[in-house]
Amino acid sequence: MVHATIQAGLLGQSASQRILARLAHDTSAAMVHAQDLSDTQREAIGSLGVN
Repeated sequence: MVHATIQAGLLGQSASQRILARLAHDTSAAMVHAQDLSDTQREAIGSLGVN
């Protein structure tokens, strides 16, 4: 999606790199959090339809 906005001229390369860096950080933090959840907690989240 970020690549598409660059190609369309909506975002510059620096802004896009900042977005990707933020996403990488947030994704890593979410993965660490998910690993700390119990199976029951993960199943509850999964039943919400969040993919």
